[in-house]
Amino acid sequence: GFNKAHSAAYSVMGYQCQWLKVHYPLEFWTSSLQFSDDKEIPHRISEIKKINEKISIRLPDVNKSGQYFTCDPNKNNIFWSLSKIKGIGNKVVNNIISNRRENGKFKSLEDFIIRARVKGSGINKKITYLLIVAGAFDILEKIRNPKERQYLLAKWAEAYKSDIEQSFKVNGSNSFWI
Repeated sequence: GFNKAHSAAYSVMGYQCQWLKVHYPLEFWTSSLQFSDDKEIPHRISEIKKINEKISIRLPDVNKSGQYFTCDPNKNNIFWSLSKIKGIGNKVVNNIISNRRENGKFKSLEDFIIRARVKGSGINKKITYLLIVAGAFDILEKIRNPKERQYLLAKWAEAYKSDIEQSFKVNGSNSFWI
């Protein structure tokens, strides 16, 4: 009895997954990527490219990505999850999303740094660096290839330096960036 019930349940689930894969591929692959462990994600991405060239997987974006993989049905894009970036936890992602929800989309890297100064947000120098390297500011700053990210990193370093100088002038500490 158990083997038949087990195989029947798997066959029904397999049929439903295939139906979703054919009729709602963008949503199917978005949830499939979300519920995959880190080792399975490259296999899923290669399968997406092999089966359906219409779906493109985009880098994380501070204005469009969320805690989970997010799809944009208008442009057939899947945006990388912010929480899947190594070194960035769920608390930080939730703070970025709530900041975006309350104050609108981020306009630039400087705008992100200024708005991230909320105490207890967990967004610090390291997190901002990881977001830049992951490409989360590429659309915002109109970066077309990874080599142009060097410009953004230089901009980030300059913002960091001027922030420390300003912080020492105001209250003698640089607590945000530590």
